[in-house]
This record gives sequence, structure tokens and C-alpha cells, in this order.
Amino acid sequence: ATVKINDMINQISKSIAAVIDETGKVIAMIQKQSEATEITVNSFREIERNSDSVSQKAEELQSIVQELENANRTIIDSISTVSAISEEVAAHAVDTLGASEKNLAIVEDVIININSLGELSDVLRQKLVED
Repeated sequence: ATVKINDMINQISKSIAAVIDETGKVIAMIQKQSEATEITVNSFREIERNSDSVSQKAEELQSIVQELENANRTIIDSISTVSAISEEVAAHAVDTLGASEKNLAIVEDVIININSLGELSDVLRQKLVED
């Protein structure tokens, strides 16, 4: 019976050793999982920080785009103003050209009349000298 008890104790000891060995493996696995979980948590924290940074940069970019839109509107308004002024200047230039052409025609008529008066004056002088 002692041999049987010793065999049972040996069997129990082997089983306990196997349980201890498996428990050690489980503990090691849990430690690795814990480390992996901690790395994952740290990674998510880093992702969160980077996401905040990306969000901030996107807001800054949106602000810059808005400033560009405003500048483009100002440029378009300025171009429209310059275009309107150019049209007015062109219209006035056409008016001035028309007035200049009329003035030139009047001056030409005046010159013709002056020449005609000169001729009549010469004729009158001739008549006065003859009489």
C-alpha cells in the first residue's frame, strides 16, 4: 500500500508540477498580452494626439483657404472696377474723338470763310483803289 500511496503522491506531484508549469505559461502569456495591451493603448493615445494635430492643421488650412477666397473676391472686384473704368474712359475717348472731329470740321469751315473774306477784302480794296 505504501508503494501505491507513493505512486499516487508521485502522480499528484507530477500533476501539480504540470499545473504549475501550465500556470507559468499562462502567466507569461498574460504578461505578454498585458504588454501588448499597453502598447496598443499607447498607440491609440498617439493616434489621438496625431488626430488632434491633423484636426488643428485642417482648421488652419480651412482658414488659409478662406483668406484666399476673400483675396480672390477682392481681386475680382478690383478687376471689375478697372474694367468699368476702362469702359468709361473708352466711351469718353470716343466722345472726345467725335467732338475733335466736329471741331476740326468747324475750324476748316472757319479757314475757308477767312480765305473767302480775304478774297472779298482784296476785291473790295481793288474796287476802292479803282474808284
